[in-house]
Amino acid sequence: MLFRSEMLERDLASKMWILGFLDGDRESKFQGLYMVDPYQPGKIPVVFVHGLLSSPATWMEALNELSQDQNLRERYQFWLYMYPTSGSILLNGTDLRENLYKVIGQVDPKGEDQALKHMVLVGHSMGGLLSKLQVTHSDDRMYKGLCNIPFEELRGRDTTLALAKKTMFFEPNPNIRHVVYVGTPHDGSPISLRPSGRVGSWLAKVPSWQKNFRQDLVESNPNAFQSAF
Repeated sequence: MLFRSEMLERDLASKMWILGFLDGDRESKFQGLYMVDPYQPGKIPVVFVHGLLSSPATWMEALNELSQDQNLRERYQFWLYMYPTSGSILLNGTDLRENLYKVIGQVDPKGEDQALKHMVLVGHSMGGLLSKLQVTHSDDRMYKGLCNIPFEELRGRDTTLALAKKTMFFEPNPNIRHVVYVGTPHDGSPISLRPSGRVGSWLAKVPSWQKNFRQDLVESNPNAFQSAF
């Protein structure tokens, strides 16, 4: 996990906000959680998740304001999640889920820090959708909306099927107590149907690991998936 200074230098210098959309492969290398300051036991993590055509730098002004409040500073620590915004919401949501569990396991392997069980997510726009996936029961509704055959009948590489299972079936993260949504399109966005949305979809470069995942499933299971997949 990198800290804010390292992330910001890379972010502002490379204009990640646009490269994360136009070059998903490049930004996938930096995908993950970033701590604003080194881990502080006893403080509740607040995880900020940026939106479409954006990057963690979008939160800097807000973080500077929050850091001026002594009461907030004493109670909370701030983390940032970065991801290529041209990628799949489901797969990026899975990556966020895995990162949250991984980091908690690293900083508190014995599970003694109760503050880590009261995390807060703040998601802007698409970031709100990723955050929503952290507190949602998938049941089998999501999978049935994408695929016409039982999961047990799916074919593909072992790594592909393992990722598919984590992406399609999940439970709420018990460590998250609150989610703050900022301008999140819970019911979808009409922009996707407009010319600007179609041009944006054409320009977006999906990360290769996500594209290969989808291609393996579709080619190994002809006619099994809905066109939306």
